[in-house]
Amino acid sequence: MKNILNEADYSEIKNRIQQLSNTNTRLWGNLELQEMLIHCTTQLQLALGEISYKQQGPSFMRSKLGKWLLFSTIPWPKGAETPNEMNPEIASFSVTEIENEKIVLLNYLQNVRQQTQLKSHPFFGELTREEWSRIIYKHLDHHLKQFGSRLIKQKIEFNLNKHIMGIFWDLVQQDELEAQKKQASSIEERVKLLEEDLVSTKALLKKTLMALETHLVKDIDGDGKTGSL
Repeated sequence: MKNILNEADYSEIKNRIQQLSNTNTRLWGNLELQEMLIHCTTQLQLALGEISYKQQGPSFMRSKLGKWLLFSTIPWPKGAETPNEMNPEIASFSVTEIENEKIVLLNYLQNVRQQTQLKSHPFFGELTREEWSRIIYKHLDHHLKQFGSRLIKQKIEFNLNKHIMGIFWDLVQQDELEAQKKQASSIEERVKLLEEDLVSTKALLKKTLMALETHLVKDIDGDGKTGSL
């Protein structure tokens, strides 16, 4: 998977940022171009520990399977959840000119590459330097595509990948909904809800693993089988 520690990948992503201008049209979402650049810069500030935060997001994101999906080549869905610190509707973004925001982002990108250790992530918890480098590239690539910047060679069909990520985000949304349900008043109600959560989560995990193993022709769960559970 591409990452910002690789010189070729770093040069590619850097050039795509440099080429952005007010002629780039947003293809989805609500972010303006400058807000997108600040949003991406904020991720790097979190990695460097310049912004404090509390752990947030569904616990599934910090699971082994959740991280595997997020660090894979499967593209993120449009409108995916983001940490509060990176959300312009929650955080206070001081927006400046496009060229200035590009310079700030590129400087932070270079700074992150020079670090030997980075902080944990609000959603994904503890990450290695290599994991951070992959998620940063993937995040930048996602938002550059949002504003029409993509590699010509990126012509891969993602129909199945979108299906897989759809299953994944079903898990995320379920985690959010069930977290609210767990505010039940009695211990009996909470135990019943936890039991229901366990059953539904196992079913979704099996569905996800089957789709992944079939697509990748790989035994992910170590049961000696591919695409059947």
